[in-house]
Amino acid sequence: MMGDIASAILLDQEGAWKELKPLVSATLKGLTSIPINLPFTDYAKAVKASRQAKDYYISIMEDRLRDTEELKQRYDALSVMTKALIRKNVLDTADGFATEMHHMMMAATSLLGNVLTGMVMQLSLHPSAAVKARKEMEPILPKNLPLMFDKLNKLHYLSNVVDESRRLSPTPVGMMGRVIKDFELHNYYIPKGFTFVGNFFDTNRDPDEYTKPEDFDPDRFDRGEPRGGPYGYVPHGRAHHQCSGMDLSTLVMKVLAIRLLRTSKWNLPPQKLDWDYRLFNPELIDKLVVRDFTSTHSVVDT
Repeated sequence: MMGDIASAILLDQEGAWKELKPLVSATLKGLTSIPINLPFTDYAKAVKASRQAKDYYISIMEDRLRDTEELKQRYDALSVMTKALIRKNVLDTADGFATEMHHMMMAATSLLGNVLTGMVMQLSLHPSAAVKARKEMEPILPKNLPLMFDKLNKLHYLSNVVDESRRLSPTPVGMMGRVIKDFELHNYYIPKGFTFVGNFFDTNRDPDEYTKPEDFDPDRFDRGEPRGGPYGYVPHGRAHHQCSGMDLSTLVMKVLAIRLLRTSKWNLPPQKLDWDYRLFNPELIDKLVVRDFTSTHSVVDT
């Protein structure tokens, strides 16, 4: 389902997810593989799949550029970004654009689903946080009014809930990269061409940055955490390596939380809530089971 939703938002192209699903799966599998570019390796298969996906995005862009009048009427992400490239006269950067489209597709179809699961799990395990979020919504987004996106940024506590859920919920455990120029870090010399691994998982749980880092505590961000600045919080990476789908992820998480908290209540029965961290994109070993899902008449608990 996430694939169909993501492809509709990002591409609005019939049959897109059927074409992209095996390419996304192969690319994700190769992200944590040993970077040996031999035909039988997961790394080589990921490189090939990524290239095929980029060619697919560029072919759609080229088709839409043949009919600019129809392009003007399209508002999927690919079309919006294509129109931006036209306005800025930088269509020659389409290859880099296609790379970012593939990143967003991977994030929206695989990574986002687990983050949403983690948020629902945390709200279930911490009902006081759900109550507090509901009370914040009442004056800003009353249940009898439609969701208005200009109100989202006014939901400060909900933003904290989303950020804390992402901090604890499995995103990619890390990333691999290659150094593009020599530099020094804490008196260590790092040469150009050196391959490194960024550890997102441990960074988001660093006890030097967070008080009781394993606890779900949305208020921690109002107490100045992470203590060392923005690079202590990296569920989507940072700077040039920050995920291009971060804003989309934030929007989807807020909308889902608002929808659930304004209209529903639910419980988690006793179950194992363990994640499989052997995967690049960790998943719950067992599916999340939700019980007693009911519609509510008021968004504020008394």
